Amino acid sequence: MKKALGAALVLMFVVAGVFSCVESNDPANVEASAAAVEAEASVAAAEAAKAAEAAASAAAAAEVEAAERAAVEAAVAAGTVAQQDTFRRAEEWLDLTSFSRSGLIEQLEREGFPTEDAAWAVDLLSVDWNEQAAKDASAVLAKDTLSRSELIDFLIYVGFTQEQAEYGANRAGR
Repeated sequence: MKKALGAALVLMFVVAGVFSCVESNDPANVEASAAAVEAEASVAAAEAAKAAEAAASAAAAAEVEAAERAAVEAAVAAGTVAQQDTFRRAEEWLDLTSFSRSGLIEQLEREGFPTEDAAWAVDLLSVDWNEQAAKDASAVLAKDTLSRSELIDFLIYVGFTQEQAEYGANRAGR
């Protein structure tokens, strides 16, 4: 939106320059200024189109996110009380620290939640497991010096896939 407004202001200044050239009756200046106005109008139109596309894309993404969240809320509401409790506890854990999918399920099982409920809850969560691996990798490296291969081995050990572990190591600078 700001870019489109800025382009419109530039266009206004260029047009003002054309009118001052027209008033001076200098044909060379009028032609050059007209070409400049045309070029600036093209730029302004392109920037306005980009801004509109970005706004539409952001709105669409927000709608998708809201629809996904509503679907998760409906699924949680349809679950048993035990499943709802498990879901809330899984969310709490992810707010505190990073986990692999299997690591979070194991943590919930250690707290006494049934395996089926733990898997159900974790699968309903909207989690970027690559980002969880990156957070875990950074946390490990803050406490210990590991080589890249040691870090990847550790991440795999705690339940991340090979791809997630490599992503985490890359994001952590290894």
